[in-house]
Amino acid sequence: MRATFTLLICIILGYVVVSYSSEIEDPFLYLVNIKDPHGHDFTEYIQPNSYAKFLKVVIQADKGYPIGSQLLYFNGTILQDLDRIKDVGIRDGSIIILDLLEAKK
Repeated sequence: MRATFTLLICIILGYVVVSYSSEIEDPFLYLVNIKDPHGHDFTEYIQPNSYAKFLKVVIQADKGYPIGSQLLYFNGTILQDLDRIKDVGIRDGSIIILDLLEAKK
């Protein structure tokens, strides 16, 4: 099986973000589907033991949306920064809704 890997390493707010895409399934990562307010869908890899804040860091690194402006919803509930991904019921293939707070003028 031929796999294509894209490796992105960023250091943001003390976090090391590693994002990659592959044709090989990884049992230690969930591939979650994210729908943004502009009508775009994208996917991100996240570890089940990670916190929601880490997912925000990954989204910022990949899409440029500032962490402080992100609201993440799963099953109609806003994810808090210290919510653990697996503890709120997110699984491989889950859909997460991303909303963006408007900057105050």
